[in-house]
Amino acid sequence: RISSRPSRSDLGVAMTQQLGRRTEELSPIAVENAQSCRRNGTSSLRMLGPAPSLKRCRCRFPLYAQVMAGMVLGILLGWLAPQVAANPWIEALGKLFVKMVKMIIAPIIFCTVVLGIAHVADAAKVGRVALKAIVYFEVISTLALLIG
Repeated sequence: RISSRPSRSDLGVAMTQQLGRRTEELSPIAVENAQSCRRNGTSSLRMLGPAPSLKRCRCRFPLYAQVMAGMVLGILLGWLAPQVAANPWIEALGKLFVKMVKMIIAPIIFCTVVLGIAHVADAAKVGRVALKAIVYFEVISTLALLIG
């Protein structure tokens, strides 16, 4: 018996043809509507509207320039108005920032290693990368212990 429901690939093709977009560019609501059409057995996707356009914030300055400007402003504030820079709330913000950076370092390293291993197709390469990572970790940890 042949099913009247479109397959997932047919659904993607129909969405692309109807809306002139790739499925990744559709809004979650449009994707949910398409999936409900598939569950109901209807092949008509006319109820789907175009995905709303999400505008990215296009800043005039790149991120590195913003970071450098923030550093320069912080140095100037500390030099020209040390009483403002020594306020307890500024100190608390600084400590909070450092703690947040420390908190995010471990997940970033973990995700980087996992994604790096996941993108390697050959199992032998994974073993070599793992061995290099362990040796690197041991050497750096030993140097860190020696330095203090």
